[in-house]
Amino acid sequence: MKRSFCSRSWVVAVFIVVTSLFLLCGCIEEPVGQDAVSGTGIVIYQDIEGGFYGILADDGTRYLPLNLEDEYQIDGLSVRFSGTPREDLLTVAQWGTPIELISIQKSGNGHVTIEESRRIAEDYVKGTDEFRQYGGTNLRLTGTETLPCPYCWQFTFGYDMISQKDPDVIDHVVTAVTVEDGEVTEVTRSAGLPAGIMTVGELVADQLYETPVTLIGRVSLLGQLNCPCFHLTSGGESVEVWYDLMVEDNRTELPAVSVEGIENSDIVRVEGKWKESGTYRNKGVFWAENITPYP
Repeated sequence: MKRSFCSRSWVVAVFIVVTSLFLLCGCIEEPVGQDAVSGTGIVIYQDIEGGFYGILADDGTRYLPLNLEDEYQIDGLSVRFSGTPREDLLTVAQWGTPIELISIQKSGNGHVTIEESRRIAEDYVKGTDEFRQYGGTNLRLTGTETLPCPYCWQFTFGYDMISQKDPDVIDHVVTAVTVEDGEVTEVTRSAGLPAGIMTVGELVADQLYETPVTLIGRVSLLGQLNCPCFHLTSGGESVEVWYDLMVEDNRTELPAVSVEGIENSDIVRVEGKWKESGTYRNKGVFWAENITPYP
């Protein structure tokens, strides 16, 4: 009888344990199953919420890897990756789509072309917080330099963004990105304007009539006005720029300035003078002596 009681007790105990495990498993929420994704992109460091590393894919999608190993935590590193998106998870960073990486490897292999390197550099600039938060526009490649190492180039980009100091002002930013074997290794940035160049807003504030100056601004209304002129805007102000039919009071006609290749919305550098009123002009027009794209 004693052995029979022990046997029944053992069976009951096993039943209770199995039932408990079954109920416990039934209470655990499994991750939402989703199809895996794969692609190429760059690792970027985000200095928010304590700092973290994300992946900016070539198609612009942002992923927040949940299991990125230390060897891949390199800002600007070009990678190939695959993983399972976890859109069911909420993260403190609230940046991109959380993803559990299945595989990841460096895509730089000593055979990265100049076109691929330029794309890596361009994606890096587009992925910066500054470019996204301050409305970066008109991103354009302005220079390419081959460096003295295999598969190494420096790409210089110019773009416009809302000034961090004055939301009514558009700043022009120049950023140089060095890419070595598919990895971004150095970034230098210069904001503001070179010495000797001013915005239209500064010209108006300083009242610099009849003084040789160099302006920078955005072109508008070119070919839409009843004069050989256009509007130049920067620093919250606009000025009417004339490039032909500029006649002094003594009837001396100044040479016309070419606007070939210049289009509305272009950023240009204009050298000339802001004019007082005269026999053949109204006060406040700007007579151009030279017009060139900027930078």
